[in-house]
Amino acid sequence: MIRIFTLFVDFDGVMHPLGTARWDGAAFSAPGAFVWWPALEALLKRVETEVDLQVELVVHSTWRLMWETDHELRQLLPDSLARRMRSCTPRDVMARQASIEAYCARQGIDRFAVLDDEPHAFSAQWPPLVACSAARGVADSAALARLECLLRAC
Repeated sequence: MIRIFTLFVDFDGVMHPLGTARWDGAAFSAPGAFVWWPALEALLKRVETEVDLQVELVVHSTWRLMWETDHELRQLLPDSLARRMRSCTPRDVMARQASIEAYCARQGIDRFAVLDDEPHAFSAQWPPLVACSAARGVADSAALARLECLLRAC
């Protein structure tokens, strides 16, 4: 039986370098966005095959606040990332950890991990947090190894 695992993702500093995407209130520009997504996608595909797991992505990035609907946000993503995106955390809850906790409570989720480049936005030693270096994001081998351990329930 395939188990569902929820992975909460940030974009800036996790999926691509900080400053890659720009929003000036009227126009959005993101050349080079999501350059680190292929590394995460490869890990997810491999682990899902090996341990009968399906990983669904939930966006907790501040990007969720720039678009009113999940559909609008999904249109900006690479196709393979958009297909994995289940939803966004609540737009009415600003703090990252609080938005994730609210989503989990509403959806009955108790098995999850979080990818973020700002560990100070979370409680110290929050177990499901995979802190990424903003310079290497999720393409960093240490972040990928930590995530793989959580996915495999180490």
